[in-house]
Amino acid sequence: MRREAGLQVSDRIHLTWQTADGEVVAALDQYGDHITSEVLASQLIRSNAVGGPDVEIDGHTIRLELVKA
Repeated sequence: MRREAGLQVSDRIHLTWQTADGEVVAALDQYGDHITSEVLASQLIRSNAVGGPDVEIDGHTIRLELVKA
């Protein structure tokens, strides 16, 4: 997604997400700080209006949008 957005690996991002999958919500609630650190996100935001694509991770679907911070 970074590459598609024209971002460098080291660029800070704002990562917005949406999912109806309770397991994904629980994981993001529990590990959000770690995920934010690993992906260099300044913000990890849950929203009902995410303009990004659906991404499947280990059989779980989440919609993600990232923009340069």
